[in-house]
Amino acid sequence: MHRNLDSSGLHLFLLGRYSEANKIFNFILSNQPNDIYALCNRAATNLKLELFRQCIKDCDSVLSLQKNNQRAHVEKGKALYALNKIDEAKQVWMEGSTMFGDVYMYEELQSLLNQTNRPLDTGQKIPDCNPKLHTDQMASSAIAARGLVQHGVGRTEIDEKIAFGYLQVNTGNLLKGIAIFNDLIKTDPKIIAAYLGRGTSLALQGQLQMAINDFTSAIEIQPTCVDAWKRRGQSRAANGLDNEALQDLTHALDLQKDADSFQQRGLVLYKMKNFNKALMDFKSAATTDPTNKFSWNHMGLCLNVTGYPLQAIEAYKKALEIDPNLKEALVNTAQAYKDYGDFPNAESFFTKALDKDPTYVHGYQMRGLARYAVGKHKDALSDLKRCLDIDPQHKECRLMSGVIKQGMGMFRSAIADYDISVNVHDDQTGWYHREVALFIQKKLDQPWGSVNLDIDLDPQFREGMCKRTHPAVISNNPDL
Repeated sequence: MHRNLDSSGLHLFLLGRYSEANKIFNFILSNQPNDIYALCNRAATNLKLELFRQCIKDCDSVLSLQKNNQRAHVEKGKALYALNKIDEAKQVWMEGSTMFGDVYMYEELQSLLNQTNRPLDTGQKIPDCNPKLHTDQMASSAIAARGLVQHGVGRTEIDEKIAFGYLQVNTGNLLKGIAIFNDLIKTDPKIIAAYLGRGTSLALQGQLQMAINDFTSAIEIQPTCVDAWKRRGQSRAANGLDNEALQDLTHALDLQKDADSFQQRGLVLYKMKNFNKALMDFKSAATTDPTNKFSWNHMGLCLNVTGYPLQAIEAYKKALEIDPNLKEALVNTAQAYKDYGDFPNAESFFTKALDKDPTYVHGYQMRGLARYAVGKHKDALSDLKRCLDIDPQHKECRLMSGVIKQGMGMFRSAIADYDISVNVHDDQTGWYHREVALFIQKKLDQPWGSVNLDIDLDPQFREGMCKRTHPAVISNNPDL
């Protein structure tokens, strides 16, 4: 169990999620207080979190157990340096550099000493000789040395390359990751991890069919590899192959009942509008891993769409207990309250979400639609304007902005929005709305009793608007 936790902590650290990584290392050390790797890792996260004294304390614990640990000398020196104890930092680094150990650590200690010998600038930051080398190569070596490489082959040299490739993918260096996995496949075409790593990189680049091919190769090498079935299912879903994705994810669940596979299959079912089956999968995911905030959030979506807003709100609250800053759950809670008819609570939760992220376009869009539904057109228009200020290319907000303006009698401005919908987004719904707006605008000077849209508009046009027929199909457009 601790081996898996340690691997998760390292992964979170490399993603920059230091507080979460720190919690994992705290848990490990509560059970194994003398675990040197966990102490070093917690020292590193404390340093990133600027908890310098706690970092020094962890390093001292390591050095009491293993006095020649160079990594502890590096981290302790950096913490002392940050506290402006420059001489003490240099002394720690000098002590570390005199000890026999890892060449990479020796290189970093020497570089740190060289940097501190330069004149000190006001506000000088902690010196870091090569952060990429430190975080990638050292983490890869540490993971491989402890046998924590997922789908490793048990040979340290190969496992280090696999771990290094994984880290490149996880930190966004996709091309470098692909190059590493290409070399591994040339060395040994049977390394499953290489296909999984390269396939993941390709999927993140949008090269879904090539990713599917790599995951298929991994399955052919080892038909019981859960990750291969799961990732091929995810890639197929992203590529629009929903039925094939369901088959893959179901096969993954046949091999191993894990929360992520339930979650991924639930997402595919939700996309296919099979909400009841999706709900069952999200419930299974939450049961398997009660801390998965996304499972609770998606459970709420299924409940709300099937007519159970109050139960949906309870699911969203579970997600928010896990992460109070989950803006998606805040907006979904607001939407559920709105569907239940409790607009004051809906408004409150929309505001909470937008306070968390003032650039959250979806939040403004949903609040705008909710305000429009209760007749607050000016407020709704204000929200949609905010959406378009942040994302001028937002298709739905542009169209809805035109609809609201038309309803408020702002025909010129509405038509301008419709023009963008038609000319930029090729939105056929926008075309119909624009034609109606132009028609009404021409009739504004006439007595309204003499205007009847049901009679004046061409029947073929009205039918096309209701059926969302493409305008090109309309052969006899109304005389506007």
